[in-house]
Amino acid sequence: MIPQIAYDIQEAAAAVSVSPSTIRVEIHAGQLRAKKLGRAYRIGAEELRTWFEQLADAG
Repeated sequence: MIPQIAYDIQEAAAAVSVSPSTIRVEIHAGQLRAKKLGRAYRIGAEELRTWFEQLADAG
């Protein structure tokens, strides 16, 4: 099985237990890097992990 390397907004939100709107806000604020493919965003697994760890460190 191939490990998941990218998430859509819904998957990313579920993976870190936040709302999809939180993911969108963080992307638009430049706090969470994502690639836009057509009308959808994809967040790399490492980007999501790094962002989440920074949240944990700040809290």
